[in-house]
Amino acid sequence: MCLTILYIGKDVKTISSGADVLNKRNIDFLHKLSNNRVDIIEPQKISRLQKLLSCRLNGYTKRVEKRILNQLSQKRYTHVFLSQSLLGFVAKAIKRHYPNICIICCFHNIEKHFGREMLRVNGIRVLPFYFKACYSEKLIAKYCDKFLFLNKRDAQRMSCSASIGCIIPIAYADTFNPNKVISPQLQKKETLEILFVGSDFFANIEGIRWFIKYVFPYISGHLTIVGKGMDRYKGEFTSDRISVWGFVSNLEDFYYDADVVVMPIFSGSGMKTKTAEALMYGKNILGTKEAFEGYDMDSNCMYGCQTAEMFIDTFRSMGNNITSFNPYSRNLYLEKYSEDATFDAFKKIFQ
Repeated sequence: MCLTILYIGKDVKTISSGADVLNKRNIDFLHKLSNNRVDIIEPQKISRLQKLLSCRLNGYTKRVEKRILNQLSQKRYTHVFLSQSLLGFVAKAIKRHYPNICIICCFHNIEKHFGREMLRVNGIRVLPFYFKACYSEKLIAKYCDKFLFLNKRDAQRMSCSASIGCIIPIAYADTFNPNKVISPQLQKKETLEILFVGSDFFANIEGIRWFIKYVFPYISGHLTIVGKGMDRYKGEFTSDRISVWGFVSNLEDFYYDADVVVMPIFSGSGMKTKTAEALMYGKNILGTKEAFEGYDMDSNCMYGCQTAEMFIDTFRSMGNNITSFNPYSRNLYLEKYSEDATFDAFKKIFQ
């Protein structure tokens, strides 16, 4: 079948978030599948007040909806690909006007569950988002034909049957440079270098605060925190053993220097793209169950730690034997979480 696809979402050029990683992967795969027969309609920039007053989320206004319907009237498409599950109103409008077109929706997570997590951490100020997300995903379930999930947990939360739901894990573009890896024989670090990567997203702040309070005082090493907006917390994370960086255009030097990546994440949904990124760089990862959700665990490089005591004991058991490059991590990435490893599974949703 000759595919012609209308993609609804941001046309991602540069990566600045985990959502961008998944969206760019999807856009690249769609171009590859259709021989570049992909048109993209992006959201409209709206004010904070408009966001608050509108039932629609993320700038997908009625004006954008009209653009989508107009585009569909001018060109014959085989599929519409929705970049996220917050596009329920869009799915409804398309299916009512074009009932025969196949609509595919990609779930970054289950937004209604994500909304409940935000309520727990941030309080009732996120209640409008929660109600809007619940209604949007109800419309998605009713009007979309196929769903793309990152893991079994999300598919189960949507009560999705195998016939219309496809589980494809996150994939991260391979930028690894083996020439930057220091051989174990040359590694003579006096201090263990611990890395936390993540923006000032509520789950990241919750997790790193917990780690600094309950784990870090009881282990040796230096902690580097890096991510968009994290520099706002320099005044809070004060220690001669902690360095805090905000947005950086390239994280590779932080990863190459790190011995261990920590992911103390307790809230969220979907899959954590930073886990795949750390595997790509061949890092040892200490993380909670949420950090590894959707991943196939390999005890040679992924250490599950659900309590402070488990983190502390794992760090102490590692001692000075840890190396900054773990080939098990790198091999796991190549086998399951690289773009090459996930493309064939992505194709199946169009069959």
